[in-house]
Amino acid sequence: MSQPYLDHLQQEIDNISAHGLYEVEPILASAQSASIGVEFDSSQRQVSFFCANNYPGLADNH
Repeated sequence: MSQPYLDHLQQEIDNISAHGLYEVEPILASAQSASIGVEFDSSQRQVSFFCANNYPGLADNH
């Protein structure tokens, strides 16, 4: 991509952020199940996970 286009995209992201509409998704640090590990600000926490595309549990098969 050209630099002017990348600059335009960054400007749009900055504008969205300035209006409080930009959300950073946490990084999943474990397999998807009822409880998952996520990384927030370089620390890992266990949280309940109510939304997943893992209904048959296939993400847990290693």
